[in-house]
Amino acid sequence: QIIYCKLIYSETSIINKMADQYKIIEYPLILLFIVTGALFLMSTNDLVSIFLSIELQSYGLYLLSTIYRNSESATSGGLMYFLLGGLSSCFILLSTSLLYANSGTTNLDSLYIITNISDIDFSGMTNSSNVLY
Repeated sequence: QIIYCKLIYSETSIINKMADQYKIIEYPLILLFIVTGALFLMSTNDLVSIFLSIELQSYGLYLLSTIYRNSESATSGGLMYFLLGGLSSCFILLSTSLLYANSGTTNLDSLYIITNISDIDFSGMTNSSNVLY
């Protein structure tokens, strides 16, 4: 019970370079989102779940990168990180949709089976046919 109260109700204070102390109450909640996203990422078996867990993790990291609200460099870095994260999310969704369009599934085990079935064994062919490969 003491550990629970210490983790939940403690106010987190962060000291910046100029020794100003900030009281950030949301800090444990942000860390909870990051750890939850990482746990979902380790336990998932589907491309859509991988995307959702990466996004859950990245939203907390966006907030942590802009934790100093009065700093111009922290704000610009967080905004740039957010914009590049949105661009990478578009590429992840595009590749997931292309994989789904070609295979009909987003399950990682099914994709592994499909790629193993589609591999062709060229070891039994003659040397003249290996030139084409």
